[in-house]
Amino acid sequence: GSNDYIRLVPSSENSDLIVLGYNSPTGANHRGQISIEPNLWHHFAVTRNGTDLSFYIDGNFDQSFSDAGLGFNSSLQWLRIGIHNNGWQHAFDGLIDNITFWDEELDQEKIQDIMYEDNFQFSESLLANYNFNTGENNIVFDRSGNRKHGEIFGLSCCSNWSSDVPDPRCRLVFEGNDFIDFSTSTLGSISK
Repeated sequence: GSNDYIRLVPSSENSDLIVLGYNSPTGANHRGQISIEPNLWHHFAVTRNGTDLSFYIDGNFDQSFSDAGLGFNSSLQWLRIGIHNNGWQHAFDGLIDNITFWDEELDQEKIQDIMYEDNFQFSESLLANYNFNTGENNIVFDRSGNRKHGEIFGLSCCSNWSSDVPDPRCRLVFEGNDFIDFSTSTLGSISK
């Protein structure tokens, strides 16, 4: 319900470079240091422990910071991937694959171990696993076994499921009564 989100932003040192950023409900805009090269697959992980947030790009530690805004809301009632929670701002223009949510703070070694895995359905700390390879109509299946399936909002292209890379014109929105506690967790990862 707060106005915080993770997105790609221009680097503070060079506006031609893109880095991972966190917009806080306090108004702060924290930025990573590792440049994300366009038109290549990258893996990112964002971990949270209380009011501390850490970024990892392609398995490498990027940046860590503390923000009081992270203490405002430790659970999420819904989540949107690829667009701001208002449904129209900050749309991601790219391809997204293999999103996982964990109820533990993953360390760098664990992040590197799981970067290219997509078969986590038997891990106890895995809250949700979306590999974007299977679904039904506009539903993407949660492969963790926790049944936190997502609904895709966008073009009709999303109703044809394939193991190819996803269509970049589609947005994924998770809504429902399930709560995910993010007070100590890994918020997500994308890999290919």
